[in-house]
Amino acid sequence: MTPIFSLNETEALARKATRGADYSWGMAEEAGRAVRWLAGNGLDGARALDQLLQARDRGEADQCPLALGTAISDGALAVGPEGLSVSGLDAPILLIPFLVWTAARTGTTLAVEIDGAKAVLGPKGPLALPGPQSCPARALRVTVTTSEAAGTPLQAGFRAVMCGETADSLARFAHRTYAPATDESRLSGAGAGLSDND
Repeated sequence: MTPIFSLNETEALARKATRGADYSWGMAEEAGRAVRWLAGNGLDGARALDQLLQARDRGEADQCPLALGTAISDGALAVGPEGLSVSGLDAPILLIPFLVWTAARTGTTLAVEIDGAKAVLGPKGPLALPGPQSCPARALRVTVTTSEAAGTPLQAGFRAVMCGETADSLARFAHRTYAPATDESRLSGAGAGLSDND
C-alpha cells in the first residue's frame, strides 16, 4: 500500500530533507512549498526532489531547478518576449510551481516544455500539466515562453501520495538536521534524561 500524506507533512519532510542536503533554510522553504504544490496537483514532486538531492549528494547535479525557479519567481530572471531556454536541468518538474507563482505575480500565461512534456500556467493557476510520469530526472532542454492560452484552472487536491522508498530517502536527508543525543544534552533536560522510565 502506498502511503498517503497530508500536504503539510509533505512540505515539512521536503523542507527538512532539502536542508539536510546542505541547502540554505530559505531554499529549503522554497523546496517545501514547491513539493507541496506539485503533490497537491497530482505530480510527484517528492520523488523529483529526492532525485535532485541524491544527484547533489553524489556530486552529479547539473543545474538546480530550485535556484532557477527562485530567480524567476523573485523577478531576478525574467521570461521576456523571446522566452527562456535552459539545458541540463535536474528534476525539471520542480520548476513548475515557481512558474505558476510567476504567472500569478505578473498576470501572464506561461507555456513550459520539458523535453516534449508540456504545461500551460495561467495567472489563476495551471491550465494544463504534464502527465505524472512524463518528466525526466534531468531535462536536456526546458523552454519557457509567454502564451495566449486561456481556460479554467485545474483543481488542486488535498493529499499527497508518496512511495515508501521516496519517503524513507527524504527522511534520511532530514535526519541530517537533527542534533545527536548526548549525555550532556540529556542531563540538561532533553528527552527523558539518563534513565528512560516511560
